[in-house]
Amino acid sequence: MMKHGIKNLTKDIDLVTRSAEDYEILNQALLKMGFKSISPEPQYGRLELSQVLIRDDYQIDLFKRTVCGKLYLSDGMASRSDLEFHLRNVALHVCALEDILIFKSVTEREGDRNDAIDIIRNFPVRWDLVISEIKHQITMGEDVWITWMAAFFDELADRSAPIGGLKEIDRISDEYFEKLEKERIDKG
Repeated sequence: MMKHGIKNLTKDIDLVTRSAEDYEILNQALLKMGFKSISPEPQYGRLELSQVLIRDDYQIDLFKRTVCGKLYLSDGMASRSDLEFHLRNVALHVCALEDILIFKSVTEREGDRNDAIDIIRNFPVRWDLVISEIKHQITMGEDVWITWMAAFFDELADRSAPIGGLKEIDRISDEYFEKLEKERIDKG
């Protein structure tokens, strides 16, 4: 959010690695730099953080390939990200705002809702990318994610945030519920 100019300060830095090997290398490097591993607070439960690392006033929330256990850092997200810096063995990319919205849509934290509203109100969100990535995510993980995403964006719309793709997101969510109902009837 800071790199996109949305926030001046942040309480943590979220890092998502593309592989288990990258996660282990980064985790060990951060520990060698003096970061200490702590248990996540209860409000972070749904995020399924792989690691929370603290040093002085810095907090890094480290994820091993997925956020919330199923939301992947996809190839599409990686291709839309901007290279922030590249060292010999490390490259740091910053996710596109559309992908940040998707990651925020599966959290329960009020701050993430406020961040999402700031993004939507102040930047030209490419809703076609958001919808395309949501469709991709629900085919890669569990399709139940669409219910949380739809509820998130419906809530933001209720707070007067202009959600350009809301009808499509709600349609995809409705399809999920119709599929569940059909499965229930077929079993019953």
